[in-house]
Amino acid sequence: MSSSSSKIRITSPSKNNNKNVFTRIASMRSSAPSNFTGAGPRLQRKLDPYASLHTWTVPSILPSLLAAQAAASLPSQSSDSSEIAPVSATEPVSHRPIADELATSSDAYSILQVGEGLKTKVNNTIKPSVRMTQFLDKWSQRALNAVYKRERPPIYPGRCDVCADNNIHSTVYRCTQCINPPTTCKYCAVSAHIHNPLHVVEEWECNRGFWLRMPLSDLGLVVELGHGGQRCPKSRSKARQMTFVHEHGIHEGHVRFCGCPVLDNDPSPDATQLLEAGFWPASWERPSTCFTVHLMRSYHLLSVQAHTNALDYFTCLRRRTDGTFPDEAKDRYREFLISTREFFFLTLCKRKGIEPQRKMEYASLATLCPSCPQPGINMDPNWESREENLRFLDALFHAIDGNFTQNQKDKNTDVDDFPLTLGAAYFANENDVAKYIKDLGPLKHESSTCHKFGAMGYSGHWGSVSGTLGLSCARHMFVLPGGGVDLQKGERFANVDFAMISGLRLWADLFMHVSAYDINCQYRINFEKRMEAFRQLTTEFESIPMRIKYFPWTLPGVGKFHLPAHNASCRYKFSLNLLPGAGMTDGESPERIWASLNALALRTREMAAGHRHDVINEFHGDMNVRRTYGMAAFLHRKYVEAETMHARAAETFKKLEDEIKEGVLGPQKLAEWKRDETEWIGKVVKMEEHKDLKNPYEPRKEKKLTQKQMLADLTAKAVGTTGISYGLVGVIEEGMEIQKLKAEILQDLSAGADSDIPSSTMADIRRGFTKRVDAWRERSATYFTPWVDAAAKDLSEAGKRIAAESLERGVERGQVDEEVEGWQPLGDGEQETDGQSEKTVVMAGARKKGRLKSKAAKDLVGTTSTPSALSLYAPSVSASPAAGKTTKKREREEAGDPQPGKKRRRQEDNALLDPTHRKSASRSPAWHEVNAVLVELPSSHHESIRCHIAMKAAVEIERRLREIEAQDSLDDLRTQLITSYGLQAKKKDVRGQRRTTRAYGAIQRKWKSIQAAAAAYRRTRTALLALGMSESDPRFRILKKEDVKAFTVFSADQQLGDSKKCVRPSWIWEDLSFVDAQGDEAVKEYFEDAVRVHWFRMSALKQRWYEQTLLVREEMKRTVRFFKYFERHWSVIAGDVINEGRAAYAKKQSYRYTRLLRGCKEGWQRLNDPSIDV
Repeated sequence: MSSSSSKIRITSPSKNNNKNVFTRIASMRSSAPSNFTGAGPRLQRKLDPYASLHTWTVPSILPSLLAAQAAASLPSQSSDSSEIAPVSATEPVSHRPIADELATSSDAYSILQVGEGLKTKVNNTIKPSVRMTQFLDKWSQRALNAVYKRERPPIYPGRCDVCADNNIHSTVYRCTQCINPPTTCKYCAVSAHIHNPLHVVEEWECNRGFWLRMPLSDLGLVVELGHGGQRCPKSRSKARQMTFVHEHGIHEGHVRFCGCPVLDNDPSPDATQLLEAGFWPASWERPSTCFTVHLMRSYHLLSVQAHTNALDYFTCLRRRTDGTFPDEAKDRYREFLISTREFFFLTLCKRKGIEPQRKMEYASLATLCPSCPQPGINMDPNWESREENLRFLDALFHAIDGNFTQNQKDKNTDVDDFPLTLGAAYFANENDVAKYIKDLGPLKHESSTCHKFGAMGYSGHWGSVSGTLGLSCARHMFVLPGGGVDLQKGERFANVDFAMISGLRLWADLFMHVSAYDINCQYRINFEKRMEAFRQLTTEFESIPMRIKYFPWTLPGVGKFHLPAHNASCRYKFSLNLLPGAGMTDGESPERIWASLNALALRTREMAAGHRHDVINEFHGDMNVRRTYGMAAFLHRKYVEAETMHARAAETFKKLEDEIKEGVLGPQKLAEWKRDETEWIGKVVKMEEHKDLKNPYEPRKEKKLTQKQMLADLTAKAVGTTGISYGLVGVIEEGMEIQKLKAEILQDLSAGADSDIPSSTMADIRRGFTKRVDAWRERSATYFTPWVDAAAKDLSEAGKRIAAESLERGVERGQVDEEVEGWQPLGDGEQETDGQSEKTVVMAGARKKGRLKSKAAKDLVGTTSTPSALSLYAPSVSASPAAGKTTKKREREEAGDPQPGKKRRRQEDNALLDPTHRKSASRSPAWHEVNAVLVELPSSHHESIRCHIAMKAAVEIERRLREIEAQDSLDDLRTQLITSYGLQAKKKDVRGQRRTTRAYGAIQRKWKSIQAAAAAYRRTRTALLALGMSESDPRFRILKKEDVKAFTVFSADQQLGDSKKCVRPSWIWEDLSFVDAQGDEAVKEYFEDAVRVHWFRMSALKQRWYEQTLLVREEMKRTVRFFKYFERHWSVIAGDVINEGRAAYAKKQSYRYTRLLRGCKEGWQRLNDPSIDV
């Protein structure tokens, strides 16, 4: 320890050791044989034109002593065992490229995101539990032993691995920051760290027997400035003790400044000398504390990416300095706050290539959106002569919203604090805002004609600032310059006005704007009056020229997320789904920005006013830069999405129009709708026309059916006709009717005490059913059974047995399987189908025995019948969503035991809607008696019977009847779905508990009827598959759960994202012939009105996707022009400036835009779109 007390000043290498220590260490390692155990193949790098910038040459000079020592410590080299050719000592050894170092800086941290770099494939198929098991069982102890080896004592205590001198010092040292560090003497340790003075060095404590941290300054290291690590010959000052703050802790060290005069004047200031050496001074006159630039860049990235606050970060630095007593490390938190604010500001200035000054130009520190129109930078040369109906292509899409999380506490801070970014970044000029608010006077309250949103905010808010307004690009989520304004008393229109005036300066000369605001329906009413009042203000604003007081024509809309909260009138007048020229803009970009910015509010609400704005501006700038780097990939995704969705929407719309033209509505009705649409589009874009504007996107009130009308129409259809012809056709037709009747009886019997039918009436119904079945069987024995017997004669005994078992299993399954009621089984040979909603239905015993595997039986799930005469006694019940569940799960539900993640309320609802699905043990004897009745039809038999020539006529008859039945079921389903909207609208209009309960009951019965119609279709389709229908028949497709829904009739039912998820309505709406089949004129008009609404909505959807394709193409062109513009811009700066460092940085910036252009070219050339010229 005594040797460490004397300081050794190293200013130049000694004569005896005239080579750099690192060079000598590398030389020693270069002589190591390359064939030792465990050596891997040398990686070959591809040719690099910049190899000279990141390679270094290893000389072959090696002292004999070190060569002998290295040879003694390594296995002998043998040409027989060598798998790798020896490497020349002068071969360049590749180190990490400089570009990788640049990628960690605040200016170039995203430089490798576009166009270059390799993606590493990660195996994500192994579960974390498996990985942890492997680690614990195989690697944990090995890893721990390897960690312990780093703490072991030196092999030769008292001997230096570099100079090989013995016993010249009492101890040895090692560096914890260097990779594979040697054990050295004090002199070599200091020499090796002339250019790394903040590395952490440890001293071997012989007495205590462990490595102890030893500052390099205590070993005599002095940081020499100005001469590449050598002492300045003109320096007369003594070394100054300073505090250095680096990424791995707080250090004390000594610095000697350069004394050379600059241009025959005084030496450079101490602060600038520190900056040139890579240190950021905490003060500027006579700094005694400095932070490394690496530390500042690291914290910058953590602050904008992970929202790390300065206090937590500096606390970590103190803990890294001394984990046992961190409070003993020097506290430089206050200096750190000030320095980071200065560093971030100068980083912005450097990135934009401007000089820092007190009054900076408007938007000079802001990063603009490369895809939005930027006049004079990226717009089409002929944009001013573009056709009027295409002017939306050159419009600025912007959105504004308030964020009340970004408030500021009323604290005792510096009242004179001002932002360094005053008026030059993303906040409006703070001085102008203060003048504007002061001169406003008392604000006039504007009453709302829509719902009273919190955004209208005339209520009280706490703190000196209640929130922040932000203006952003609505399509690409860029924060617009000058559009941020602090709020004092909620989201007052006066604050929004100033944000609009200030934030839209750069785009005042465009022909058109598209504005999204969650209360645009109210904000735009008196907008022109407020602008006129603003023009009358005598106050002069530095940031707002007179011309910005006149706005371009603006198309106002409400964001798609906020729109459902508005009243019905706003939902079609301000819908971005319906407004022409809006494309597929959702108008909710501020909400996404707030979601990321809100984490920053925990820091900014504690700051002074100027510091708060600087931090928020830095965050917005970083977000804009990141989005700029990712714009090529973003637009590529948008292009593919727009082209795909437009093609789908156009195809669906064409099918719809063809169906309308060929149906009873005809081309005349279609032409009338198109005229109405054109008239509506011309009016909706003008707010003065909104008052009497009718809504074509919802059914007309005069066309709505009353509940009595709907009930009468549906009842007439349910009763139908009873006349049945006899013969083979009559037998099959009546058998199908009996199957329906059987299903409904089973449903009512399953309802038990919940059934509305008295038990005496149900007994009469059962007796009538039995008599009808007996009569039918007599006719069937005459007209149908002989054909079955003829087909069975040609079967072998085994075949007859299989056919009989197939028929008998229907009765057997009906007795034990609670999942299938009221339907006859199919044989084992049906054609397989698939589909999510068509689940395999088999009895419990058949599951275990592997029987009935055909997918054709999947249509049997959730069987219920269509409404029939029995519906006059009780409504049909829905198919059970519990079908397909395991028996234990169903039993637990029926017993009332709550399931994990399920609420009891849901169980009660399921029990209410699905009374047919209960345990077999709870079925009444009457249920089993009816279920055992076999109604034998061609589709009930085994494939070997159905395919016999004798059964050809019977199979053909049933198939034709089933096709009619399937079509009727689909028409019934469409009818039930459309009329359900009338009940929902009726429910919204009623008041009072009794009427509301009655309305809910009607909706519930309607829902059951919808499910019954869907189940009837599925049963019929199953029979058709058994009768030989192709699985891919275009008329009768698989009816999935998501297909059982109507097209959107009321705007209140439209959900955010429907335009992407539901471009194609359910396939059941491709056929509109059910409208023609309506007998009652009022019902027919109601259905026609529903189809009209469907056409209007599909037309708007197709048009928005078409606009989206045009917008994305134009945005891609603008992006290319933007990158080319700034590539040239920085090249010009590089050629004009005298400062060599600034010129080099300008070239780097120009190269960054070159790479961004390359990313566009590489990503977009696969699109094969000639209109996009990269």
